[in-house]
Amino acid sequence: MFKKYCVVAWILLIGLNAQSVIGQEAVEGTPKESSVSQAETKRIIKLKNGITEKIEELIMLYSDEVLPVPKPDEYQGIDFDFTSTLDWLMVKGAAGDLDVFEALANEVDTGFRIQKNLEVVFYLLSATEAKSGGKYPSQLSKVVKQLEDTFQYEGYSLIETASLRTRVGTGLEHTSAIPLNKLSLDKSELVKAYYKIRLVNIEEYSVNKYSMDIKVDLNLQVGRVRNFNVGENIQSKIEYHDVGMELESSIDINNQQSIVLGKSNIDNSDDALFVVMQIREAL
Repeated sequence: MFKKYCVVAWILLIGLNAQSVIGQEAVEGTPKESSVSQAETKRIIKLKNGITEKIEELIMLYSDEVLPVPKPDEYQGIDFDFTSTLDWLMVKGAAGDLDVFEALANEVDTGFRIQKNLEVVFYLLSATEAKSGGKYPSQLSKVVKQLEDTFQYEGYSLIETASLRTRVGTGLEHTSAIPLNKLSLDKSELVKAYYKIRLVNIEEYSVNKYSMDIKVDLNLQVGRVRNFNVGENIQSKIEYHDVGMELESSIDINNQQSIVLGKSNIDNSDDALFVVMQIREAL
């Protein structure tokens, strides 16, 4: 692909040199002037499809270090300033060099914008007032320390982890059951538990900074023992109820940052559940 751009770039550069020579010879008797450095100028190049793979290759092609095209004496180099999430390039250099580069950029301004792959990890933590001796991964140590400084809970345990993969500009949806032995509710029998995560509108609004809309649903079905008086006797019956939490928010998060999305006391006990989210750029 580089070879194709090299040929096109060299042809355009030759064309500009040829026009310069013809212009000098048009005036009879005018001596050929030696080439001089052109004053630098800045220019903004608007791109229809943003910083695509082809545009990035073209920028690499024109960098001083790897430019494989034979450089004519008139080429003075181009400085680039751009962000992968924007639809424009700021370029600085000699006007002639910028003309050639802009013509090539317009020619290859096709295809899809390169979007980063992201790994999104969700942690469901339980918190109790008594020290539980529970375990959690080391990457949550700072988060747990912040929770301990903020709340009165003494014990934290990891209930569930979900590691998901998505891409900037898209979204994801995930549903999974929660192991019943990981949850204990006061005077209740846990019948089933599951959670659902939905992310939409994932955007990179700045370098390594992301925004998104998130919704987390946690649903539990529990059975509680109810006692009834039947004559002189007391009978017990298990009544089943659906309880849970729903969290919906718009968030900003940096690469490799962990944030607490929310807290809930599901069964009106003193214990709590925390939803923690971490995001990492992936290959």
